[in-house]
Amino acid sequence: MSEIFNAELVAATIRMTAPLLLVALGGLMCQRAEIFNVGLEGCMLSGAFFAILFIHLTGSSFIGLLGGIIGSVALSLIYALFVIRFRANHILTSLAINYTATGLTSFLLLPIYGVRGGFRPDNMQALPKLHIPLIEDIPVVGEILSGHTVTVYLAVLMIFVTYVLLFKTPFGMLVRSVGINENAVRTAGVKPERIRLLVILWAGVLCGIAGAHLSTGYASEFTENITSGRGFTAFSAIVFGGAHPVYSSLACLLYGFADAVGIRLELSGSGISADLLKAFPYLLAIIAIAVSSFVRLKRRVSTKELF
Repeated sequence: MSEIFNAELVAATIRMTAPLLLVALGGLMCQRAEIFNVGLEGCMLSGAFFAILFIHLTGSSFIGLLGGIIGSVALSLIYALFVIRFRANHILTSLAINYTATGLTSFLLLPIYGVRGGFRPDNMQALPKLHIPLIEDIPVVGEILSGHTVTVYLAVLMIFVTYVLLFKTPFGMLVRSVGINENAVRTAGVKPERIRLLVILWAGVLCGIAGAHLSTGYASEFTENITSGRGFTAFSAIVFGGAHPVYSSLACLLYGFADAVGIRLELSGSGISADLLKAFPYLLAIIAIAVSSFVRLKRRVSTKELF
């Protein structure tokens, strides 16, 4: 068991949690503004594709990261156009975004690169890993905390940024107010549509970084459906964590740990089903959602009885 549960497992958990964390932190801002953005998966997939495209054109991993953000934000703008301007159904629009991203990225592989299934540029430059002075020399701790890409450290930083932005700034108060009562916000002279547009674009930026992390810092190539449902996993973490930055981040950490352990179990040939372990966080999320829904229902019944 020591071959599975060690410092390398913790480091792998952090790496696998990073993209989930970025997407969840962007998506919970949408959730707070009453935008049910399930299109996070498509935005992340678009980010992964355009990150590789920009690296192919320029040979720079950081420009690739910028390309991932541009690709994701462009798709987010389309989503915002339909749900804000045309008042389309959020869930249906999200599904359309996901299907569009899946189909378009698979289709464009052939006309742009002349291949099917996946592509790795000849001038591929993965995102560099940061080695933290002093910390990297500490046994175990250095192996866990040092040697990750910039996107991993950015993901951790975004937990604090999102918390401060949401709960300690006037903008965060407006976001939460739009989710509670948009008419009150409109009465105060603020357009709820503008706030919702900003949070959708913010989610697009973080999804783009997450997608770029997958293709330039994680796999160093783009393959069809490289996101493998991570956008949906991040959305479930938002629900599991009550759209709170800290609790949703802990849910992402749980999912990342389950994935990391599952991969190691498969490689070790221990005979333990990795799929069963990977399913555990989702089962836990279902239980948590059921319990929270039951509690809210009981509160509503109690409130009605008072009146």
